[in-house]
Amino acid sequence: AFQSGGPGLLSGVEITKVKIASPAEKAGMLAGDLIVEMDEKAVSSPADVSSVIAAHSVGERISAKVKRS
Repeated sequence: AFQSGGPGLLSGVEITKVKIASPAEKAGMLAGDLIVEMDEKAVSSPADVSSVIAAHSVGERISAKVKRS
């Protein structure tokens, strides 16, 4: 699950929940991480993240830049 960054936060999309055995968990993403780029493009909304994911086939790798506090 994702939510857009709020006031005072870096631009990006915060991960609010990571499903067990999901590709996100296997990639090491954690709840609270902030996705700032996917496929070398800035993301600022959950719709941006969904759009990048939809453009790829199942099992295809997607690059992501994530900030962790």
